[in-house]
Amino acid sequence: MLCEKWGLSNSEYDRYLFLKESIRRVHSTNLDPVTTLGIKARNDAERRRYAELWVKQEYERTQKELKFQREVDAAWKRLMPNILPVNKGNAAGIAHDSGGRLALFVREADCQRCDAQQSNVLTDELHDVI
Repeated sequence: MLCEKWGLSNSEYDRYLFLKESIRRVHSTNLDPVTTLGIKARNDAERRRYAELWVKQEYERTQKELKFQREVDAAWKRLMPNILPVNKGNAAGIAHDSGGRLALFVREADCQRCDAQQSNVLTDELHDVI
């Protein structure tokens, strides 16, 4: 059953279904059962239980994704040894792809020089579109 997939009892899953059709339906339509129950926990103990359950599930999901990404990285090196999987841009930190998208890489938050560079790049890109 779905409740077992999420590590929930039948009554917890029923409560999730009820909450999903109530106010949560408007605020966040695609929340998973554990997150929904955690947000709508009735007390600190419930909130703690759902938070711990969420962390365990997120850890497992992340480990699976990281294992797959490592395999993708290895496959890239085997199949495309002379091509970088990501274009990291030129010395100015600007990368263009053939689809018209732009990526600007900066090193720091709250960096006036970085903000100015971003503004210049966006201005240049806007002129290219017009």
